[in-house]
Amino acid sequence: MSSDEAGGLIPRQRVESPLTDDERAKLRGLVDELVSATEDRVFWLGQVRETALEIQRRMESMLGKEDE
Repeated sequence: MSSDEAGGLIPRQRVESPLTDDERAKLRGLVDELVSATEDRVFWLGQVRETALEIQRRMESMLGKEDE
């Protein structure tokens, strides 16, 4: 499933984050770990990498990029 096909699975919305700065940093760290772990196909389960990249893209869309 491509990220375009997954479009309906995760609702897109930009909201003020109820997360603290620390919680956002931890969430970004976990998503980055997931993306990194799928790079070399160690955890290549079906479409895990595509899903991880889509989660990362949508998280950045909702929370803003880390360097903003």
